[in-house]
Amino acid sequence: SRTLRGGLLVFLAGALVALAGTPANLQEALQAQRSLVAEHPRDADLLNDLGNLLALAGDFTQAEEIYRRALEIEPDDVTALYNLALALKEQGELKAARKMFEAILEIDPRHAWTHYQLGSLLDEQDNRSRAVQHYAQAFAIDRTLTSPKVNPHIVENQLATEALLLMY
Repeated sequence: SRTLRGGLLVFLAGALVALAGTPANLQEALQAQRSLVAEHPRDADLLNDLGNLLALAGDFTQAEEIYRRALEIEPDDVTALYNLALALKEQGELKAARKMFEAILEIDPRHAWTHYQLGSLLDEQDNRSRAVQHYAQAFAIDRTLTSPKVNPHIVENQLATEALLLMY
């Protein structure tokens, strides 16, 4: 689905940057995407894709701005909301990111990646029991999130076993 694709793009983009550095053609891709946005400034999908490329480049401040522009066009676009929440989290704006993740779950209570990210955020804030609940919900909705091939962060997730037990 479009929601999962957009969310995964940012997630995977962050992983790629961390593992391999910035891709060689990222600047060209950014320029091409900026050109597309200039031609179609009211296209929320194009804006979201530009935000994803900016996030891939590590420019989360500008990515946040672009996601907000996409949301002005399509306020309930779960993909843009999710990507904005990730950008906020990446910038250390945890309270705002948490509110954004919670807003997504009001629109789509079965958004597995949002449950996972909210669990991660709550874990960082030492709210273990709520973190485990959100991880369990994420795993119940999408069991592939327990696979390191889909979700590399599962390897270091110290609450995953507890969440899986709760899920069952």
